Amino acid sequence: MSMHKLAIVEGEAMAILQAMHEAFSRRWTNIVFESDSKVV
Repeated sequence: MSMHKLAIVEGEAMAILQAMHEAFSRRWTNIVFESDSKVV
């Protein structure tokens, strides 16, 4: 990941996306992702 400054919402979205990729690669199922963000 590059060292660019991100908006908070962009950082949260990237973190969720990375977690989804990791879960997919481990073949995990029935996962719930939660966030307190009203945008993501």
